[in-house]
Amino acid sequence: MRVGYARVSTDKAEQDISIDAQVQQLIAAGCSKVIRERGTAYREDARRPGWEELQALVASGKVQEVLAISQSRLSRRGDELPFLRMCARRGVVVRFLDGTPSDLTDPAGRLLTGVLSTVNEVDSMIKSINVRNGIRRRKAEGHYACGRVPFGYLYDGSRVVPHPTEFKSARKLWDQLAANEFMLGRTIRQHRLDWSIPGIGKWLNNPILRGVVNNTPNAVQALVSWDEWHQARKLLDSRKAIKVRSRSTTRLFSGLIGCSNCNKRMHYIFAAQRPRLRCSNQCCNWYGRGLAEWKIRAQVIEALRSAADQMAQNAAVSIPQSASDQTQQYQQQLEQLLALQAQGVSGLEKSIEQLESLLIIPPLPSGPDWQSFTELFSIDGVLDAATDEELRVLCLEYIAEIAYIGDPNRVDIRICQGASSDASQGIT
Repeated sequence: MRVGYARVSTDKAEQDISIDAQVQQLIAAGCSKVIRERGTAYREDARRPGWEELQALVASGKVQEVLAISQSRLSRRGDELPFLRMCARRGVVVRFLDGTPSDLTDPAGRLLTGVLSTVNEVDSMIKSINVRNGIRRRKAEGHYACGRVPFGYLYDGSRVVPHPTEFKSARKLWDQLAANEFMLGRTIRQHRLDWSIPGIGKWLNNPILRGVVNNTPNAVQALVSWDEWHQARKLLDSRKAIKVRSRSTTRLFSGLIGCSNCNKRMHYIFAAQRPRLRCSNQCCNWYGRGLAEWKIRAQVIEALRSAADQMAQNAAVSIPQSASDQTQQYQQQLEQLLALQAQGVSGLEKSIEQLESLLIIPPLPSGPDWQSFTELFSIDGVLDAATDEELRVLCLEYIAEIAYIGDPNRVDIRICQGASSDASQGIT
């Protein structure tokens, strides 16, 4: 079998023509199989599945000839030489269409192959150094590269700035998502947005929305505050964990009640036009069983009211140190890397950049603000008069878990920060 190997360094659309042209030349040269690959051949940590596939095919004995446009297409860090030696041992012919010798059994061919391998590696090293130096100069001049800017911003040639017309539309989009608890599909359908779910998900995760550009905070006007972003991430992460399906209507306990027998989410049904939650898992022994929404609501209110005083006292005397300890650890690691870099150790830029990124993100709040709401929870009638939307917000913030235990009159409620409710008696 005659196998061809075509490679370009990136997945950018500009290189589509290059890799297509390589494939056409290899097919015209008689290749019955052409392996296409898009990825750098210089970085040692870069994995190349196509290169690994080519080596496996040669090792299997199914290949009689390997073709490539040039030696640099195989590799730019010197590991094509062991590959060429393996081919020579197995009697596999390697041929480069640019006419470069590849026969390691010939002294002249072995010499030229080794020289070209070193030339290709040094050429890539020089290009990498020039790119880093160029970026360093641009940064010193006040410029920076940011890639593709998100909706609501534009790149004016030197820095990211708010888009003069799209910035307000971007903020409106964020408010629409927040109103739907960041259920992306529902928001797209409700407002007929020209977005895909993956696209809007990537937009939400872009740090530029928080004013962070190239790991530099407050580098541009933020579209959303850190608190808004943390709340959005909390909703998205919790939904990902429990795999709640998008619903046409979000009710008070949608996706919040779990069956303790099968660990599945319970679903709404309506009996005599009154909402109930029941287990819908046909493999569960409690399938079809559940309880009325109003019973769970009454228990949740009582659990919040009874837990407020104790949780406020715990919050007053216990200040979590995990976030500050972690920040201190990151800072120590960053100082060690900077010291090594000052001593001339190279290749630490990526690790330093990651640590700097972790240090600029403020830690998430350690838990619900019980002290602020203790007085509110203790006032009779306030929680009872809350709407479903208002009570759902409190449930998301203050309740860690609500579990159905097979009893038609009560559920188990676990309050955030590890305190369990004492709502053990049935509500009828």
